[in-house]
Amino acid sequence: MESTVESRSSSNPENPSAEQIQEMMEKSRHAQASWAELSSQKRAKKLTNLKEVLIHHCDSVVDLISKETGKPKLEALLLEVVPAIHSAAFYAQKSPQALKPTKVSFMNPIFKLKKSYVRHEPLGVISVISPWNYPFFLPWVESIMALVSGNTVIHKPSELSFAIANQIQALFDEAGFPKNCFQTLLGDGKAGAALVSAHPDKIFFTGSVKTGQSVLKKAAEQFTPVNLELGGKDPMIILGDADLDLATSAAAWGICTHSGQTCTSTERLIVQESIAPEFEKKLIEKMKTLRVNSKDLDKTDLGRITSDAQKKVYESQLKEAIDQKSEILIGGKLIHENQSHEPTLIKPSSKNLSILKEETFGPMATLQTFRTLEEAVDLANCTEFGLSASIITENLSLGEELAAQLQVGSVMINDVTVAPGLVEAPFGGAKKSGMGIKHSTEGLKSFTKMKAIHRPRHESLSLKALWWFPYSSLQWAAFRSMVDLYRSNWILKVKALPVFLWNLVRLIKKDQRL
Repeated sequence: MESTVESRSSSNPENPSAEQIQEMMEKSRHAQASWAELSSQKRAKKLTNLKEVLIHHCDSVVDLISKETGKPKLEALLLEVVPAIHSAAFYAQKSPQALKPTKVSFMNPIFKLKKSYVRHEPLGVISVISPWNYPFFLPWVESIMALVSGNTVIHKPSELSFAIANQIQALFDEAGFPKNCFQTLLGDGKAGAALVSAHPDKIFFTGSVKTGQSVLKKAAEQFTPVNLELGGKDPMIILGDADLDLATSAAAWGICTHSGQTCTSTERLIVQESIAPEFEKKLIEKMKTLRVNSKDLDKTDLGRITSDAQKKVYESQLKEAIDQKSEILIGGKLIHENQSHEPTLIKPSSKNLSILKEETFGPMATLQTFRTLEEAVDLANCTEFGLSASIITENLSLGEELAAQLQVGSVMINDVTVAPGLVEAPFGGAKKSGMGIKHSTEGLKSFTKMKAIHRPRHESLSLKALWWFPYSSLQWAAFRSMVDLYRSNWILKVKALPVFLWNLVRLIKKDQRL
């Protein structure tokens, strides 16, 4: 496989036609019918095969991710390949149990004669539309969740990561997944729009708010369910009792990992006033030690900025901040022929700056201070985004109290940025950071439709229901007396029971159903 993968080109092909995309959809639907017939154990076995294939090709995958995205090889390994391997192992182990039918129990005594359960059935064809910043792990984990649930997948990658997308396809092929269970659609935004219009059964989109809104609007016309993971403007709250060495190391990594091109990167530091000067000093010292090198990705901490369009965002936000008399504490420039960006820390002059409100997606953060915990929470919650947040404190109980007040999908206490890689826990955003969850066994079920099955416990219990026609005074008496069984007062509840039983027996004996 090595030569096959490495020979694939990342050059941009022409967009496929709507007819070609529809043909892909039909192939995917045909493949899904037989794929879904396999037991969840057999599908899980395929994931185990896939995991082993990825481990075998680990080094070549890491090299390609680093080359195409410009991130250091260690980041490609730790933030993409390792969590991809772990996610395959997790879902191979957990999916058969998680997708088993679940029993339903009824409080109402009338329904005790029923046996009910919920099936988790595949949706059909899942469209995975993935971004350029984590072009391996993000589509990988969504695709394996979809596949192990009995769906098939059409993956539309970013046009900045075609070679990685082709390598993912090669890994699935080598692992022995049936033909057309996993397909790759190469093209730009127009191809993505055409895929949305091709009536998939669910769309998992990761990208910008603007594009996410377009996807949601088009999907709504077709009643297609959508899971959206959009932007973030993640805060880190540093309390006065924080270990400053830990706090500044966390902040440096949260701001600068993958040059800030991470959905959960730290973009806003909110520091208790009493420790702010020392925190600022220590953080700047650490940021100055970070190596920035867009050419030798084996010997750098910050690599290349993947998207040229994102550089314009940096320049615009910085220009506004400088024009408004904000203080640039460190950094502030593109370097190495505009291929990389310096680690940057800014003291904003106003709460209305775009760098405080809009996603930056680069190695830049603002530093604000607070006096009271209420002020810290207000600052953290003041944006339209709500993906994740961090809290640094030695008082873990207080950290949990603050976490409950933050309007985000994940909170990391004394840690940062790690939430997307913790596949055992659900991951999703609040507000404009998206809708729906993925990861965890609960997230696995979002790739299924729930179907409730109700049946008599035994063939002999297939009886006419007491609430069928004809309506009568005996029905009224029985069901009206049943209402009193729901009283909270146990004395009244006990008094109501014999009345209900008396009326129920009369109904069964004297009233005949139509």
